[in-house]
Amino acid sequence: MSNDTNDRDGWKAVAKDVSNSADAQGFFAILLILIRHPVSETLKLADDPTYRDHVKFFSACFGVWLAFGLVGVPRVVTWYTGDAIADTGGKATVLALTILQYLELLISIPLSFYLYRLGATVQRTPRSYFKFSMIGAGLALLLSVAMQSIRVGSIIAIRQALPEETALAIVQDPALIALVNVVVMAAPVILAIVLNRAFWRLRWRFVVPVALVILAIDVSALLAAIAVLSTDGAQSLISTIADVL
Repeated sequence: MSNDTNDRDGWKAVAKDVSNSADAQGFFAILLILIRHPVSETLKLADDPTYRDHVKFFSACFGVWLAFGLVGVPRVVTWYTGDAIADTGGKATVLALTILQYLELLISIPLSFYLYRLGATVQRTPRSYFKFSMIGAGLALLLSVAMQSIRVGSIIAIRQALPEETALAIVQDPALIALVNVVVMAAPVILAIVLNRAFWRLRWRFVVPVALVILAIDVSALLAAIAVLSTDGAQSLISTIADVL
């Protein structure tokens, strides 16, 4: 327990990783490796002392996610429908989403480390789990982008291939929309469960309920943060900071 705060592998080492991430391997090279073997390669990189680009990897994945949601989807919708691009809020929205994302990591990583460790059959350090979590979170964001891309592409394909009335009946069906939403939201959660099970060598009957508890706490904290950031004072502060940036 006392090793959790040491300089080499504890939370102090995590702080150093956040502020000093080396650029040893390219983003796309690592991404191709992870796509081929997402579980085994994530574990290998987490345990590799020479790999220190985990923070930059996550930041790049987060950038892709932001670009997809705030630029990609509105432009595709505009291209397909002819409607004007929706206002995504610019820098202020990017800043607010960035604050929420890193707040979520600040809560979930220590919480997950101590809860999963209760059922672990191997010993892990905070530093290795931080690396593992940043890589896993980056993969989850990219998986979300991939799922949403398939969703948007499928809607366009259905509307192109079928008569308008039939196509609209399919893409606007409430039950189908709910099912697709569940699949899209569940995919990153399932990825996190699979990765953590392998990292800690956990039993399914332990990892699934613990993951759901962590998710519930995580969502509750994010909802509280969103409520705070939605206040007039917070919005004004975010807009001011965004203008400076």
